[in-house]
This record gives sequence, structure tokens and C-alpha cells, in this order.
Amino acid sequence: MKKLLITISLGLLALSTLAAQTVDSSPRAMTVFTVGTLPTASSWTNKIALVTDGASAGDCTVGSGSTRVLCVSNGSAWAAASGGGGTSVVLQTPPITVSAAQVKTVNASPVTIVAAQGAGTYIELVSAVVEYVCASCTQYTSGNNLVFKIGGAWASTDITSGNFDGIPSTGLIPFSGLPSSSVWIGDRRNTALTFTNDSGPEYATGTGTLIIQANYIVHTGL
Repeated sequence: MKKLLITISLGLLALSTLAAQTVDSSPRAMTVFTVGTLPTASSWTNKIALVTDGASAGDCTVGSGSTRVLCVSNGSAWAAASGGGGTSVVLQTPPITVSAAQVKTVNASPVTIVAAQGAGTYIELVSAVVEYVCASCTQYTSGNNLVFKIGGAWASTDITSGNFDGIPSTGLIPFSGLPSSSVWIGDRRNTALTFTNDSGPEYATGTGTLIIQANYIVHTGL
């Protein structure tokens, strides 16, 4: 009987201790490294780290680039979390400023948003927002549609020249990535994502600047 009471008491004590514990549900930030500062793989087995200076979409060992890569340790080495078969992780570019001079020559000289990521890769644009910064500026006129392209093929919806010409003040312009089923873009592997004026003419007057942020996926192993 005494043994039974001790067992029950210990059980109640364990339940009491468990009930008193609180679950910490606060968000956790992913640990960020450069390739050179990654911990040893053996000390981070089965853990994920975000590398900010990948030389390409799957680089966890070289560094000195500007690509964000999710890397996972298998206990002996770091490798891209996609495992070489592509990734569904959506990446975001830093803000990219396009000057008025660039806007007026963007058909002849498209602005690179994401550089080509190497052999066997394809950049998929998910969405983008372009901020038009115009404080007492001269409005743009006479240009063509603004659009994102991959290897010369449309990768997004566009803003028509009629909607961009004459915008009087600062505002946001949203773009959506085109689903692959909506347009035949051919083989665009290892090509850059750019922002351009579809086919000219270039914009004439205008002094406002653009600030671009794009969300994209890099598919690898293609």
C-alpha cells in the first residue's frame, strides 16, 4: 500500500511540474552566416543555416557572392537544402534603385534584378513591387510597357505605358510572375532576371526614380 501511495505521489508531482511549464511559442530567427563563418558541419548535424554570400543558388562552400542559400549539414559537410533537385524557397532581392537616366534607357540597357545562377538553373519570378519615387519630379512620357524578363522573354505582368506615363506622385506598382502555362519562353536556363521597357520607344522626359524588390525562386538541377 505504501509503495502504491509513493508511486501515485510521484506521478502527481510529475504532472504538476509539466502543467507549470509554459511553452515558448515566440518566433525564432534563422541563424545567418557567410560561407566562411559557417560552423563545422559535425557540430550542426541536421541543422539549417542561411548563407548570404553564395556564389550561386546551390553554393554552401565557396562564398564571396551575393546569393542567399539555405544550407543543411549532414554531419560531415554543408550542402544546399534543395539537395540539387530545385528549391521552393522564395528569396527576395534587396531594394534596387533605378535612376531616371536608367529608366529612359531601360530598353537598350535592361536592369539586372537577379544575375544568372549557373548551369542547370532557372529563375522563376513570383512577384515584385516597384516603388515610383516622385517628389516634385517631371512625369515620364512616350515610353513603352515596363516588364520583367528572363532571357528576353516576359516573366511578369506589365504596366502599360498609358498607366506609367504621367504618374504624378510617389506610389507602388505591383507585378505578378507569369505562370509557366501562360507563355512559351523556350529554354531560359542560366539567364538573368531583368527589368526593361518591352520593345521601345524609350521614355523621353521624366525625373522620378524606381525602387524594385522582387520575390523569386531558383530552380536547380535542370
